[in-house]
Parts: sequence; structure tokens; C-alpha cells
Amino acid sequence: MKRGRKFGRDITARNVKTNSSPALLQAKVTLRQNVKAALGGPEACRVFDAFAGEGVLYRACWKDCALYAGCDEVWFKDERRLYVGDNLRVLRAIDLKPFNLFDLDAYGSCWEQAAIVAARRQLEPGERIGVVLTEGTSLKMRLGGMPNAMLHMAKLRKGLPRPNAHRGAVLDRAIANFAAKLDAEILHRWQAQKPDKSQTTYIGLVLEKKGAPEGAPEAATESLRRAPRRRRPSTDGQIAPEAP
Repeated sequence: MKRGRKFGRDITARNVKTNSSPALLQAKVTLRQNVKAALGGPEACRVFDAFAGEGVLYRACWKDCALYAGCDEVWFKDERRLYVGDNLRVLRAIDLKPFNLFDLDAYGSCWEQAAIVAARRQLEPGERIGVVLTEGTSLKMRLGGMPNAMLHMAKLRKGLPRPNAHRGAVLDRAIANFAAKLDAEILHRWQAQKPDKSQTTYIGLVLEKKGAPEGAPEAATESLRRAPRRRRPSTDGQIAPEAP
């Protein structure tokens, strides 16, 4: 058998995970559209999609963005710019500066990828980035465990009793420490939860590096210091609108 035919057969035989729920897809799309709009619209967004998959979210959300690069362990024959390989290796190897929106739509834990973004994506004062997280560790937490990357991001030790009972607080702590690693403030947070036993949580963040941009007038710097803190949006399982 020719090599090309064998490669094609291997690709089609692989077990590719997909998400077919229309309601769930709409929630994920709405969350990403919120992040995209908060960054200034598609012309201002340069996306790195760490779990690109078959391109459902690319076509629904990212196709019109100024820059898009995806990553997946499976090659798909379409128009997307795609790295084929382990996204942990790719995130460690490429320059992350061209991207200002990171889509970490993991099947399970997204915290290893988030830790690399926090360590390698250096922000300029006043610069904003968007991050979309899919956090699916509830089942593991119900069994008494947590991924090591999540423990590291939340600055917790192993052995937390009944971790799933504290999952909301653990997520808040991990997100706060993610922002601290970027030396950034969270300007917007949207959140939705999958209504089943998995309790997968979808989170959209827009963060801004602390400090005024270079060359900003002193009055602008002072207004940034005195700006009131935003109230935290509701996290009742729906995509919550921002407080006015």
C-alpha cells in the first residue's frame, strides 16, 4: 500500500472527540464572541487555538479574525493554519507574542497550557489579552484528586479533603494566580457550566497588564490608579452579562 493511502486511512480511523450538543455549542460560541468583542472585534484579535479539532469553533468564532493559528494532533485538510503535534510542545516552542487571544478548549484540564501561556506571553503595560478556558476536572475532583497543573496554578498542596466541594473557590484561586503570573488585572469574566454530571465549566477572560502604556500622560496614569474595580459577574451556570 502506498504511504499516502496508509496515512489517510490511519487519520480517518482515529477516535476524534467531537461535541454535538447544539445548546452547548451556542454557549461556547457566545462566550467567545464576548471575549472577541471586548478585545475590539475580529480585526483586533490574533488567535492561538490550542485544541483546534475539526474547526467547529474556528468557523463559528475565529474565521474572521486578523490572525489564526490552531494546533491539533490530527491533521485536517482545510484552509486553517494548523500546527500538527502536541500543543504543550508547540506552546513552548513558538513565539507567543503575535497572539492576543488563547483558546484552551481542553477535554479535561487546561492548566498545563495556561501555565505555559502565563510564563511565556509577556505583556506590555496597558496591553490586553483574552483567554478562553474549558475546565473539565470535576469528575477527578469528585474522586478526591486534582491535576498537578491545577494544584500548581491554585497554589495548593495535594490532600485537600473533598476537593469537588470547594471547586468554585479552587477555580477562582487558579484564575487569580493566572492573572498574577501575567501581572494583569481581570477586566471581564464570563462563565457557563455544562448541565450534566461532568460539570464542565467554560470561562472567558479579558485581562490587562497593570500600569499605563509607555508615553501615556500623567493624568491618564492617575485615572487608571483611581478606576473603580468591576463587580464580579454572576457565575450561576449561565453566561452572565457584565455589571454596568
